[in-house]
Amino acid sequence: MFEQRCNSYLRNAKLCHAVSVFFSLFAVLIIFNSDAYNAVVGSSGYVEIRTLIRSMCYCTIALITNFIIFNNSFNNDQLVCIPTIDELVRCFIVSSIATAAILFIIDRTFSHRIFSPLAVVAYLVLGTALHSFMVNTTYLAIKKFNSSKKNRRIVLMVGSNRHAVEMASFFEENQILGFYNLGFVDDENHSGGEIRLLSTLDKFEEVIRNNVIDFIFIHLPIRSYYDSISGIIEKAECQGIAVHYLSNIFEPRKSKLEASRVGSVHSIVLHTAPSEDWRIRTKRVIDVIIASIGIIITLPIMAISALIIKLTDGGPIIFKQKRVGYNKRIFYVYKLRTMCVDAEKMKTDVDHLNEMDGPVFKIKCDPRITRFGRFLRKYSIDELPQFFNVLQGDMSVVGPRAMALTDYQGFSEDWQRRRFSMRPGLTCYWQIRGRNKLPFNEWMRMDMEYIDNWNLLEDFKIVLLTIPEVFRGGGV
Repeated sequence: MFEQRCNSYLRNAKLCHAVSVFFSLFAVLIIFNSDAYNAVVGSSGYVEIRTLIRSMCYCTIALITNFIIFNNSFNNDQLVCIPTIDELVRCFIVSSIATAAILFIIDRTFSHRIFSPLAVVAYLVLGTALHSFMVNTTYLAIKKFNSSKKNRRIVLMVGSNRHAVEMASFFEENQILGFYNLGFVDDENHSGGEIRLLSTLDKFEEVIRNNVIDFIFIHLPIRSYYDSISGIIEKAECQGIAVHYLSNIFEPRKSKLEASRVGSVHSIVLHTAPSEDWRIRTKRVIDVIIASIGIIITLPIMAISALIIKLTDGGPIIFKQKRVGYNKRIFYVYKLRTMCVDAEKMKTDVDHLNEMDGPVFKIKCDPRITRFGRFLRKYSIDELPQFFNVLQGDMSVVGPRAMALTDYQGFSEDWQRRRFSMRPGLTCYWQIRGRNKLPFNEWMRMDMEYIDNWNLLEDFKIVLLTIPEVFRGGGV
C-alpha cells in the first residue's frame, strides 16, 4: 500500500513532467518555425514534413533527457520525503535548461535552424508555467483523494523508539499519502520527546479492539521482546489487521536493505553498492555506446601510436597486466606499451624510487618509460585500448580505478576492498581531483564517495570534467 501510493505519486509527477516537456517544446517549435507550422496545418511539402520530423526528434531527445534527470533526482529507493511541488518545479527547470542546451547545440551543429534563441526562452517560460499548473493540480487531487474518509489509512506504532518516531514523522510530513498515526503503544516513552502514548503492551488487544486500525508497525527489539511480539502478531491476526515488522533487525552503517526471494525462502539483502536494477543496466548500455564510439574515433590515433612504438624498439605494442575488477574478479587490462621491453623485470631495481604511499607503486620520472611513452601517458593515449575492456564488460567508463594485482595484495585494511563492489572505470573522481598527486587513503575515500553517491547524472558530470583534464595533459 505504501509503495503503491508513493509510486503512484511519482508516476503522476513524471507524467506531468513528460507532458509539459513534450507539449511546450512541440508548441514552441511549431510557433517559431513556419515550415513545421505549415506541415501541421495542412501543407505536405518535403521541407515542411522534414522539419516536422526533426521537431519530433527534438521532442524525443527532450523526453529522454528529462526522464534520466527526473529518475536520478527522485529515486524512490532513496527518498526520505515525497518531493514537494517546489522540488518538482526546480527539477523541471534544471532539466529544461539542460535539454535546451543540448537541443540548441544539436540544432547549430547540424544547421537545422529550427530552435532559435528566442524559442529557447519561450520553451523555458511556457514549459515551467505548464508544469507548475499541472503538478499543483495533480498534487491537490491526489491529496484530496488519499485523505478522503474512504481512502485514508490509520496506523498504530507498537514501540516508541527512534525508528517509531521517524516513521510517524514521515507520515506527518507526507500527508499526501493519506496515512495517519493513531498513536503509540509501549510500556514507557522511549522517544525522549512528546508522543501520544495510548496504552501499555499488556492492553494492546483492547486498543485494536476499540479503534479503526489498518496497519500495525512493530518497532520493538526482537531480542528482549520476542514473546511480546509473537503475542501481538497473533492478536492482530485474530482481528485481521496487517502487521509490519521492520527489517532493520540489524543496523549496518553503510548497507542498504532489500527484500529478496530464492525459491520459497524469503530473505533481507544488505548491500552497499548499487543493486543491479535498471540504472546499472542503463549504465552498461551507455558504456557499450561510449566505448564503441571511442574506439571508432581514436582508432587512427591508436594505429599511429602502435606504429611508432613498433618502429622505436621493435617490442610488443600492447601491454597486458592483471588487474582486480568487479568483486575481485581478475582480468587483463590493455594499454599501449609506454615502458621499455624489460620493464617488469627491472621493477625491483626501482622499488626504492616509489613516490606513492600505501601499496601503490608509482614514479613520476620512471627511468623505464620511453620518450614516446612519456608523451602517451601525458595525454592518456596509452589508456585508449581500455575501451576494449569496457566492451568486454571487465570495466566501465566511470568507476574506481583498476587496481593492479600486486598493489591489491598490499592492502592492509578491509574497508578499502569495498571499492571492488563496482566495476573499475576509465575515469572517476581520482582523474578530476588530482590523479597521481593524491595520497592513497584519499584516493580510497573518493572511491567510497563515488560508490555511496552513485547515479547516472554524476557519471555524466565526471565524463564532462574528464575531457578538459585529458587535453590539459594531466597524466604522468
